[in-house]
Amino acid sequence: MRLRDEGLRRPLPLPLEPAFTFVDNDGPGRRSHWALNSARKVFDDTFGPRHDRYLKLAFGGDVLADVEFDVLLEEPAPADRVLGGVELALAEDEPLFTGLARAVWVPVGQHREGT
Repeated sequence: MRLRDEGLRRPLPLPLEPAFTFVDNDGPGRRSHWALNSARKVFDDTFGPRHDRYLKLAFGGDVLADVEFDVLLEEPAPADRVLGGVELALAEDEPLFTGLARAVWVPVGQHREGT
């Protein structure tokens, strides 16, 4: 709920399909840049979020703007790694997108797996 509240204040760089793909390909023993490449492919897909008018407006300023995945990676994470009262699991050089993706999708995956 706290991230939702933060998202009502401003657009968060968190298109759900790429975020899920990132988390699905991220984890112990894996390199996050490979997971980001997988998320980029989903974002750029023919029917991917890249073509979503809301995303174009929020991150490109116009519903006709062309928004690249890298725009979502430009927003740095807060120095204290906390957003809206939620502690984000991030490495020091990772963008806000990775912490938000983990905050949303890791608990869902744990619940789905029953762990």
